[in-house]
Amino acid sequence: MKKQAGKLILGMAVIALLAIFFVIRNGKTEPASVQVDIREYYEDSYREYLEKCGYAGEMSREEVPVNLLDYRATDGLVAEEGSKGIATSDTGKISWSFQVPKDGFYNI
Repeated sequence: MKKQAGKLILGMAVIALLAIFFVIRNGKTEPASVQVDIREYYEDSYREYLEKCGYAGEMSREEVPVNLLDYRATDGLVAEEGSKGIATSDTGKISWSFQVPKDGFYNI
């Protein structure tokens, strides 16, 4: 049960960051992410959390397709689809459902 909850939380975080990335990226063509040594870029508490969860410095090479336009807006969120992504209001929540077929740590 804890493993499923962890996957759900990780998946929701991945989706939220993907949405932010597509809004911010604004059509640029440089690479979306670069694998880095976790010890250099994360504060100690997050590094410790990842290591406790089994992170050994290697990201998954699997890709998880997510349809960004298939979202659910709740708690009063107003979301509008545009040519550069999804614009949201300041309050409420947005979420996506998707399946991650293989456990691991993923770059966003």
